[in-house]
Amino acid sequence: MNIIIKNISFPSSVKTIGDSAFENCSALSEVSLPTGLSEISRNTFAGCSSLRRVVVPDGVKAIGDMAYYGCTSLSAVLIPDSVESIGTFNTFYGHTVIYCNENSYANKYAIENGYKVKDPDQFLTADKQGTEENKDFAISDGLLTKYTGAAGEVTIPEGVTVIGCEAFRDCKKLKKVIIPEGVECIEYGAFWECTGLTSVSLPDSLTTLYSRAFFNCSFIKMLFQPNHIL
Repeated sequence: MNIIIKNISFPSSVKTIGDSAFENCSALSEVSLPTGLSEISRNTFAGCSSLRRVVVPDGVKAIGDMAYYGCTSLSAVLIPDSVESIGTFNTFYGHTVIYCNENSYANKYAIENGYKVKDPDQFLTADKQGTEENKDFAISDGLLTKYTGAAGEVTIPEGVTVIGCEAFRDCKKLKKVIIPEGVECIEYGAFWECTGLTSVSLPDSLTTLYSRAFFNCSFIKMLFQPNHIL
């Protein structure tokens, strides 16, 4: 019997969640962590590729190595001042935005490890998921995690800075993509197996193009490339 877990809400009595407790629960998209939690252990939510936003409750003191490793849709994490330790090895995905106070340990960690940092007051207003204008796009905090439409020509919405891992995977009908200025990164496999894709316009703002971003897009004839890509 296969059980698909999509959301979890813990009672306040839970104090500890063990290593790898929800590892590779790929359908898990929402988690409400208990207020009495003191630690998020190693690999707790690793591989939860549908998880989009996380609120770490006040009182948590440590977030373990790889706690959110492979959470490719995770765009934002709100971390309280109580956190005193965060794992040094792949704790979050590279595009994750960390919301925290300026003088907190989380702020120091984020800066040292190259994560974007924003004021925690902006956390609740940053999510653009489900707007009518962008109804075919799952967008949160500048990260485009999924395209659900079936158009032949697509323009990436303004405000997107990262096209996420496998965001357009297997969009066979897609023929043309226009990527506007402001997009800085196209992640691994973003257009994986888009076998009908023939034309892509890349902006000058693009700095990072991950491996296999256009894997098996063998019919691309026009690729407008910026002057600099790292």
